[in-house]
Amino acid sequence: MDTDNNKNIFDQLNKECNEYSKAIFLESCVEVAKNGEQFGLTTEDCFPEVHCALGLPYYSIAVFGGVMSQMPQAFDLIDKSKEMGVGSMTCSGPKLAMYMVESGMIPKPNMIITGNQPCDAISALGDLVNSYKPWADVPKFYMSAPHDKSEESYVFYGKQMRAAAAFLEDILGRKLDMNKLKQISEEANKQCQLMLELQVLKSAVPTPIDWTWGRSATRIARWGSRVGSPVVTEWLERLVAATEQRVKEKKGIDGITEKIRFMWYDMVPTSSEKLFSRLANELGAVELMDYYNWGGPWTPIDTSSEEAMFTSFAKRYLKDTPMVKHAMGTVQSFTDDITRLYKELKCDAVVLGLNIGHKEQNAMYRVIEDICRERGIPIQMIGCDLWDERYMTGDQIFDKIQMFFEVSGLIK
Repeated sequence: MDTDNNKNIFDQLNKECNEYSKAIFLESCVEVAKNGEQFGLTTEDCFPEVHCALGLPYYSIAVFGGVMSQMPQAFDLIDKSKEMGVGSMTCSGPKLAMYMVESGMIPKPNMIITGNQPCDAISALGDLVNSYKPWADVPKFYMSAPHDKSEESYVFYGKQMRAAAAFLEDILGRKLDMNKLKQISEEANKQCQLMLELQVLKSAVPTPIDWTWGRSATRIARWGSRVGSPVVTEWLERLVAATEQRVKEKKGIDGITEKIRFMWYDMVPTSSEKLFSRLANELGAVELMDYYNWGGPWTPIDTSSEEAMFTSFAKRYLKDTPMVKHAMGTVQSFTDDITRLYKELKCDAVVLGLNIGHKEQNAMYRVIEDICRERGIPIQMIGCDLWDERYMTGDQIFDKIQMFFEVSGLIK
Protein backbone atom coordinates (compact mmCIF):
# COMPACT_ATOMS: atom_id res chain seq x y z
CA MET A 1 0.00 0.00 0.00
CA ASP A 2 1.64 3.25 -1.06
CA THR A 3 1.86 6.27 1.21
CA ASP A 4 -0.63 8.41 -0.71
CA ASN A 5 -3.22 5.64 -0.73
CA ASN A 6 -2.77 5.08 3.02
CA LYS A 7 -3.24 8.79 3.64
CA ASN A 8 -6.37 8.82 1.51
CA ILE A 9 -7.83 5.99 3.59
CA PHE A 10 -7.31 7.93 6.83
CA ASP A 11 -8.75 11.09 5.27
CA GLN A 12 -11.86 9.15 4.25
CA LEU A 13 -12.16 7.52 7.68
CA ASN A 14 -11.91 10.93 9.35
CA LYS A 15 -14.58 12.37 7.06
CA GLU A 16 -16.96 9.49 7.83
CA CYS A 17 -16.27 9.69 11.56
CA ASN A 18 -17.11 13.39 11.62
CA GLU A 19 -20.37 12.59 9.87
CA TYR A 20 -21.25 9.74 12.26
CA SER A 21 -20.33 11.87 15.29
CA LYS A 22 -22.99 14.45 14.50
CA ALA A 23 -25.54 12.03 15.94
CA ILE A 24 -24.30 12.66 19.52
CA PHE A 25 -24.19 16.48 19.41
CA LEU A 26 -26.75 19.05 20.52
CA GLU A 27 -27.55 20.04 16.93
CA SER A 28 -28.84 16.52 16.25
CA CYS A 29 -30.99 16.60 19.39
CA VAL A 30 -32.49 19.95 18.37
CA GLU A 31 -33.26 18.61 14.89
CA VAL A 32 -34.89 15.46 16.29
CA ALA A 33 -37.05 17.60 18.60
CA LYS A 34 -38.08 19.87 15.71
CA ASN A 35 -39.16 16.82 13.74
CA GLY A 36 -41.42 15.74 16.59
CA GLU A 37 -39.52 12.48 17.17
CA GLN A 38 -39.36 10.90 20.61
CA PHE A 39 -35.91 11.04 22.18
CA GLY A 40 -34.31 10.49 25.56
CA LEU A 41 -31.70 12.23 27.65
CA THR A 42 -29.22 10.59 30.00
CA THR A 43 -26.61 12.11 32.28
CA GLU A 44 -23.98 9.52 31.34
CA ASP A 45 -23.20 6.52 29.18
CA CYS A 46 -26.34 4.42 29.49
CA PHE A 47 -26.49 0.85 28.07
CA PRO A 48 -26.54 2.12 24.47
CA GLU A 49 -27.34 -1.28 22.96
CA VAL A 50 -30.87 -1.15 24.45
CA HIS A 51 -31.59 2.33 23.11
CA CYS A 52 -30.39 1.28 19.67
CA ALA A 53 -32.51 -1.90 19.72
CA LEU A 54 -35.55 0.24 20.55
CA GLY A 55 -34.71 2.66 17.74
CA LEU A 56 -34.64 5.49 20.28
CA PRO A 57 -32.42 8.53 19.66
CA TYR A 58 -30.82 9.44 22.97
CA TYR A 59 -28.21 11.94 24.08
CA SER A 60 -25.83 12.42 26.97
CA ILE A 61 -26.22 15.83 28.62
CA ALA A 62 -22.65 15.45 29.90
CA VAL A 63 -21.40 15.08 26.31
CA PHE A 64 -23.27 18.27 25.39
CA GLY A 65 -21.32 20.08 28.12
CA GLY A 66 -18.02 18.60 27.00
CA VAL A 67 -18.54 19.63 23.38
CA MET A 68 -19.67 23.11 24.42
CA SER A 69 -16.38 23.54 26.31
CA GLN A 70 -14.66 23.74 22.91
CA MET A 71 -16.89 26.54 21.66
CA PRO A 72 -15.88 30.25 21.72
CA GLN A 73 -18.63 31.12 24.23
CA ALA A 74 -17.59 28.42 26.73
CA PHE A 75 -15.93 30.70 29.30
CA ASP A 76 -18.90 33.05 29.32
CA LEU A 77 -21.31 30.15 29.90
CA ILE A 78 -19.13 28.71 32.68
CA ASP A 79 -19.29 32.10 34.44
CA LYS A 80 -23.06 32.25 33.94
CA SER A 81 -23.41 28.81 35.50
CA LYS A 82 -21.61 30.15 38.60
CA GLU A 83 -24.15 32.98 38.72
CA MET A 84 -26.85 30.28 38.84
CA GLY A 85 -25.28 29.08 42.09
CA VAL A 86 -23.26 26.13 40.81
CA GLY A 87 -20.26 25.58 43.09
CA SER A 88 -16.96 26.97 41.83
CA MET A 89 -15.21 23.62 42.41
CA THR A 90 -17.77 21.67 40.39
CA CYS A 91 -16.31 20.09 37.25
CA SER A 92 -16.72 22.66 34.47
CA GLY A 93 -17.99 20.12 31.88
CA PRO A 94 -21.15 19.24 33.85
CA LYS A 95 -21.27 22.89 34.93
CA LEU A 96 -21.68 23.89 31.29
CA ALA A 97 -24.30 21.16 30.87
CA MET A 98 -26.23 22.59 33.84
CA TYR A 99 -26.30 26.01 32.23
CA MET A 100 -27.43 24.47 28.93
CA VAL A 101 -30.39 22.86 30.72
CA GLU A 102 -31.35 25.97 32.71
CA SER A 103 -31.04 28.30 29.73
CA GLY A 104 -33.29 26.17 27.51
CA MET A 105 -30.55 25.33 25.01
CA ILE A 106 -31.44 21.63 25.33
CA PRO A 107 -34.94 20.76 24.05
CA LYS A 108 -37.47 19.05 26.31
CA PRO A 109 -37.06 15.27 26.07
CA ASN A 110 -39.68 12.51 26.18
CA MET A 111 -37.84 10.59 28.91
CA ILE A 112 -34.83 10.98 31.21
CA ILE A 113 -32.52 8.43 32.84
CA THR A 114 -30.17 9.59 35.61
CA GLY A 115 -28.12 7.94 38.33
CA ASN A 116 -25.44 8.30 40.98
CA GLN A 117 -22.51 7.73 38.64
CA PRO A 118 -19.70 8.32 37.93
CA CYS A 119 -18.87 11.44 39.97
CA ASP A 120 -20.37 14.09 42.22
CA ALA A 121 -20.70 16.60 39.34
CA ILE A 122 -22.66 14.16 37.15
CA SER A 123 -24.86 13.31 40.14
CA ALA A 124 -25.47 17.04 40.67
CA LEU A 125 -26.34 17.38 36.99
CA GLY A 126 -28.88 14.57 37.42
CA ASP A 127 -30.36 16.27 40.49
CA LEU A 128 -30.79 19.48 38.49
CA VAL A 129 -32.41 17.66 35.58
CA ASN A 130 -34.82 15.81 37.88
CA SER A 131 -35.90 19.02 39.63
CA TYR A 132 -35.98 21.29 36.56
CA LYS A 133 -39.55 22.68 36.58
CA PRO A 134 -40.09 22.97 32.80
CA TRP A 135 -39.38 19.22 32.61
CA ALA A 136 -41.47 18.32 35.67
CA ASP A 137 -43.88 16.22 33.62
CA VAL A 138 -41.16 14.28 31.78
CA PRO A 139 -41.04 10.60 32.87
CA LYS A 140 -37.81 9.89 34.77
CA PHE A 141 -35.93 6.79 35.86
CA TYR A 142 -33.10 6.73 38.42
CA MET A 143 -30.45 4.00 38.58
CA SER A 144 -28.27 3.46 41.65
CA ALA A 145 -24.90 1.94 40.76
CA PRO A 146 -23.11 -0.16 43.42
CA HIS A 147 -19.51 0.68 44.21
CA ASP A 148 -18.19 -2.86 44.57
CA LYS A 149 -17.27 -5.08 41.61
CA SER A 150 -18.81 -8.43 42.45
CA GLU A 151 -21.01 -10.83 40.49
CA GLU A 152 -23.86 -10.02 42.88
CA SER A 153 -23.48 -6.32 42.10
CA TYR A 154 -23.44 -6.94 38.35
CA VAL A 155 -26.66 -8.97 38.62
CA PHE A 156 -28.21 -6.29 40.84
CA TYR A 157 -27.35 -3.46 38.45
CA GLY A 158 -28.33 -5.55 35.44
CA LYS A 159 -31.81 -5.88 36.94
CA GLN A 160 -31.97 -2.10 37.30
CA MET A 161 -31.00 -1.75 33.66
CA ARG A 162 -33.76 -4.19 32.68
CA ALA A 163 -36.24 -2.12 34.71
CA ALA A 164 -35.00 1.00 32.92
CA ALA A 165 -35.55 -0.76 29.58
CA ALA A 166 -39.13 -1.58 30.66
CA PHE A 167 -39.55 2.10 31.53
CA LEU A 168 -38.51 3.00 27.96
CA GLU A 169 -40.84 0.34 26.52
CA ASP A 170 -43.81 1.80 28.39
CA ILE A 171 -43.18 5.32 27.12
CA LEU A 172 -42.48 4.28 23.55
CA GLY A 173 -45.40 1.90 23.45
CA ARG A 174 -43.36 -0.92 21.96
CA LYS A 175 -41.57 -3.97 23.27
CA LEU A 176 -37.85 -4.54 23.17
CA ASP A 177 -37.10 -7.10 20.48
CA MET A 178 -34.68 -9.49 22.19
CA ASN A 179 -33.49 -10.95 18.90
CA LYS A 180 -32.62 -7.46 17.69
CA LEU A 181 -30.90 -6.66 20.99
CA LYS A 182 -28.91 -9.89 20.65
CA GLN A 183 -27.89 -8.96 17.09
CA ILE A 184 -26.81 -5.45 18.14
CA SER A 185 -24.93 -6.85 21.16
CA GLU A 186 -23.02 -9.31 19.00
CA GLU A 187 -22.09 -6.47 16.65
CA ALA A 188 -21.04 -4.36 19.65
CA ASN A 189 -18.79 -7.25 20.75
CA LYS A 190 -17.07 -7.16 17.36
CA GLN A 191 -16.61 -3.40 17.68
CA CYS A 192 -15.06 -3.63 21.15
CA GLN A 193 -12.71 -6.35 19.93
CA LEU A 194 -11.63 -4.10 17.06
CA MET A 195 -11.07 -1.24 19.51
CA LEU A 196 -8.82 -3.53 21.55
CA GLU A 197 -6.92 -4.55 18.40
CA LEU A 198 -6.41 -0.88 17.59
CA GLN A 199 -5.06 -0.32 21.11
CA VAL A 200 -2.60 -3.21 20.67
CA LEU A 201 -1.45 -1.85 17.29
CA LYS A 202 -0.86 1.56 18.89
CA SER A 203 1.68 -0.08 21.20
CA ALA A 204 4.07 -0.53 18.27
CA VAL A 205 7.23 1.56 18.30
CA PRO A 206 6.90 4.06 16.75
CA THR A 207 3.16 4.32 17.37
CA PRO A 208 1.49 4.34 13.93
CA ILE A 209 -1.36 6.82 14.54
CA ASP A 210 -2.01 9.77 16.80
CA TRP A 211 -4.23 9.72 19.88
CA THR A 212 -7.27 11.23 18.15
CA TRP A 213 -8.09 7.95 16.40
CA GLY A 214 -8.74 6.16 19.69
CA ARG A 215 -11.05 8.99 20.72
CA SER A 216 -12.86 8.79 17.38
CA ALA A 217 -13.33 5.04 17.75
CA THR A 218 -14.78 5.45 21.25
CA ARG A 219 -17.07 8.24 20.13
CA ILE A 220 -18.80 6.29 17.39
CA ALA A 221 -18.56 2.78 18.88
CA ARG A 222 -19.68 3.50 22.47
CA TRP A 223 -21.69 6.74 22.43
CA GLY A 224 -24.98 7.61 20.80
CA SER A 225 -27.36 5.79 18.52
CA ARG A 226 -24.91 4.01 16.19
CA VAL A 227 -23.66 1.46 18.73
CA GLY A 228 -24.03 -2.02 17.27
CA SER A 229 -24.42 -0.74 13.73
CA PRO A 230 -22.59 -2.75 11.02
CA VAL A 231 -21.58 0.61 9.52
CA VAL A 232 -19.42 1.31 12.59
CA THR A 233 -17.98 -2.22 12.52
CA GLU A 234 -16.93 -1.75 8.91
CA TRP A 235 -15.40 1.65 9.74
CA LEU A 236 -13.38 0.11 12.57
CA GLU A 237 -12.24 -2.78 10.36
CA ARG A 238 -10.85 -0.33 7.82
CA LEU A 239 -9.17 1.72 10.56
CA VAL A 240 -7.54 -1.38 12.07
CA ALA A 241 -6.41 -2.63 8.64
CA ALA A 242 -4.90 0.75 7.68
CA THR A 243 -3.17 1.01 11.08
CA GLU A 244 -1.84 -2.54 10.79
CA GLN A 245 -0.34 -1.64 7.42
CA ARG A 246 1.51 1.28 8.98
CA VAL A 247 2.87 -1.02 11.70
CA LYS A 248 4.11 -3.50 9.08
CA GLU A 249 5.87 -0.64 7.29
CA LYS A 250 7.26 0.61 10.64
CA LYS A 251 5.71 4.04 10.06
CA GLY A 252 5.09 6.42 12.91
CA ILE A 253 2.81 9.44 13.03
CA ASP A 254 3.26 11.46 9.86
CA GLY A 255 5.70 14.35 10.39
CA ILE A 256 6.68 13.26 13.93
CA THR A 257 9.99 11.80 15.09
CA GLU A 258 8.92 9.85 18.14
CA LYS A 259 11.22 10.30 21.15
CA ILE A 260 8.96 10.04 24.21
CA ARG A 261 5.81 7.98 24.80
CA PHE A 262 3.47 9.07 27.60
CA MET A 263 -0.04 8.52 28.97
CA TRP A 264 -2.36 11.36 29.98
CA TYR A 265 -4.47 9.10 32.15
CA ASP A 266 -7.68 11.09 32.55
CA MET A 267 -10.13 12.86 30.29
CA VAL A 268 -8.19 15.00 27.86
CA PRO A 269 -8.37 18.79 28.34
CA THR A 270 -10.21 21.14 26.00
CA SER A 271 -6.79 22.31 24.80
CA SER A 272 -5.68 18.72 24.10
CA GLU A 273 -5.45 18.85 20.30
CA LYS A 274 -3.25 21.94 20.43
CA LEU A 275 -1.33 20.75 23.51
CA PHE A 276 -0.65 17.19 22.32
CA SER A 277 0.18 18.36 18.82
CA ARG A 278 2.72 20.80 20.23
CA LEU A 279 4.26 18.16 22.49
CA ALA A 280 4.63 15.83 19.50
CA ASN A 281 5.99 18.43 17.11
CA GLU A 282 8.37 20.22 19.47
CA LEU A 283 9.46 17.41 21.82
CA GLY A 284 8.67 14.25 19.86
CA ALA A 285 6.38 13.28 22.79
CA VAL A 286 3.35 11.24 21.70
CA GLU A 287 0.28 10.57 23.84
CA LEU A 288 -0.71 6.88 23.93
CA MET A 289 -3.64 6.53 26.29
CA ASP A 290 -6.38 8.52 28.03
CA TYR A 291 -10.01 7.94 29.02
CA TYR A 292 -11.28 8.81 25.53
CA ASN A 293 -8.76 6.45 23.93
CA TRP A 294 -9.82 3.41 25.91
CA GLY A 295 -9.98 0.33 23.73
CA GLY A 296 -10.56 -2.28 26.37
CA PRO A 297 -10.60 -5.03 27.15
CA TRP A 298 -14.39 -4.68 27.26
CA THR A 299 -16.39 -7.52 28.78
CA PRO A 300 -18.03 -9.49 25.94
CA ILE A 301 -21.83 -9.33 26.07
CA ASP A 302 -23.20 -12.79 26.85
CA THR A 303 -26.16 -13.16 24.49
CA SER A 304 -27.26 -16.60 25.77
CA SER A 305 -30.26 -15.15 27.61
CA GLU A 306 -32.00 -11.88 28.42
CA GLU A 307 -30.65 -11.89 31.98
CA ALA A 308 -27.13 -12.63 30.76
CA MET A 309 -27.22 -9.68 28.35
CA PHE A 310 -28.31 -7.20 31.01
CA THR A 311 -25.75 -8.53 33.51
CA SER A 312 -23.12 -8.04 30.79
CA PHE A 313 -24.29 -4.44 30.22
CA ALA A 314 -23.82 -3.86 33.94
CA LYS A 315 -20.30 -5.33 33.83
CA ARG A 316 -19.35 -3.14 30.88
CA TYR A 317 -20.55 -0.04 32.66
CA LEU A 318 -19.20 -0.71 36.17
CA LYS A 319 -16.06 -2.68 35.31
CA ASP A 320 -14.90 -1.38 31.93
CA THR A 321 -15.88 2.29 31.49
CA PRO A 322 -12.68 3.99 32.70
CA MET A 323 -14.08 6.90 34.68
CA VAL A 324 -16.78 4.80 36.36
CA LYS A 325 -14.27 2.04 37.03
CA HIS A 326 -11.89 4.44 38.77
CA ALA A 327 -14.19 7.03 40.35
CA MET A 328 -16.51 4.34 41.76
CA GLY A 329 -13.82 1.73 42.35
CA THR A 330 -10.76 1.12 44.46
CA VAL A 331 -7.39 2.79 44.20
CA GLN A 332 -6.00 -0.60 43.18
CA SER A 333 -8.09 -0.62 39.98
CA PHE A 334 -6.55 2.77 39.13
CA THR A 335 -2.96 1.78 39.89
CA ASP A 336 -3.31 -1.62 38.21
CA ASP A 337 -4.53 0.02 34.99
CA ILE A 338 -1.77 2.63 34.95
CA THR A 339 1.04 0.18 35.62
CA ARG A 340 -0.32 -2.40 33.17
CA LEU A 341 -0.89 0.06 30.33
CA TYR A 342 2.47 1.74 30.97
CA LYS A 343 4.14 -1.59 30.30
CA GLU A 344 1.88 -2.78 27.45
CA LEU A 345 2.10 0.51 25.55
CA LYS A 346 5.85 0.80 26.16
CA CYS A 347 5.47 4.24 27.72
CA ASP A 348 8.24 6.38 29.18
CA ALA A 349 6.10 8.44 31.56
CA VAL A 350 2.65 9.08 33.00
CA VAL A 351 1.00 12.49 33.24
CA LEU A 352 -2.08 12.85 35.43
CA GLY A 353 -4.17 15.95 34.79
CA LEU A 354 -5.68 16.56 38.22
CA ASN A 355 -8.98 18.11 37.21
CA ILE A 356 -10.27 20.31 40.03
CA GLY A 357 -13.69 18.76 39.50
CA HIS A 358 -12.52 15.20 40.22
CA LYS A 359 -13.02 15.43 43.95
CA GLU A 360 -14.04 11.78 44.11
CA GLN A 361 -10.58 10.75 42.88
CA ASN A 362 -8.39 13.27 44.71
CA ALA A 363 -7.76 10.96 47.67
CA MET A 364 -6.27 8.36 45.32
CA TYR A 365 -3.62 10.49 43.72
CA ARG A 366 -0.97 10.34 46.44
CA VAL A 367 -1.20 6.53 46.50
CA ILE A 368 -0.97 6.40 42.69
CA GLU A 369 2.10 8.66 42.75
CA ASP A 370 3.80 6.55 45.43
CA ILE A 371 3.14 3.25 43.64
CA CYS A 372 4.35 4.60 40.29
CA ARG A 373 7.58 5.84 41.86
CA GLU A 374 8.08 2.55 43.72
CA ARG A 375 7.82 0.78 40.35
CA GLY A 376 10.18 3.16 38.58
CA ILE A 377 7.46 4.90 36.53
CA PRO A 378 8.13 8.63 36.02
CA ILE A 379 4.89 10.42 36.90
CA GLN A 380 3.87 14.08 36.84
CA MET A 381 0.66 15.42 38.38
CA ILE A 382 -0.70 18.68 37.03
CA GLY A 383 -3.54 20.50 38.75
CA CYS A 384 -5.81 21.95 36.08
CA ASP A 385 -9.38 22.50 34.95
CA LEU A 386 -9.86 20.21 31.97
CA TRP A 387 -12.58 22.43 30.56
CA ASP A 388 -11.56 25.97 31.51
CA GLU A 389 -8.11 27.09 30.32
CA ARG A 390 -8.25 30.20 32.49
CA TYR A 391 -7.33 28.02 35.48
CA MET A 392 -4.19 26.81 33.73
CA THR A 393 -3.53 27.45 30.06
CA GLY A 394 -2.36 24.88 27.55
CA ASP A 395 0.95 26.76 27.34
CA GLN A 396 1.45 26.47 31.10
CA ILE A 397 0.66 22.75 31.00
CA PHE A 398 3.13 22.34 28.12
CA ASP A 399 5.87 24.05 30.15
CA LYS A 400 5.24 21.82 33.16
CA ILE A 401 5.33 18.65 31.05
CA GLN A 402 8.50 19.79 29.26
CA MET A 403 10.23 20.46 32.59
CA PHE A 404 9.07 17.05 33.88
CA PHE A 405 10.57 15.34 30.83
CA GLU A 406 13.82 17.23 31.31
CA VAL A 407 14.10 16.42 35.03
CA SER A 408 13.25 12.77 34.32
CA GLY A 409 16.08 12.58 31.78
CA LEU A 410 13.70 11.91 28.87
CA ILE A 411 14.90 15.00 27.02
CA LYS A 412 18.64 14.84 26.46
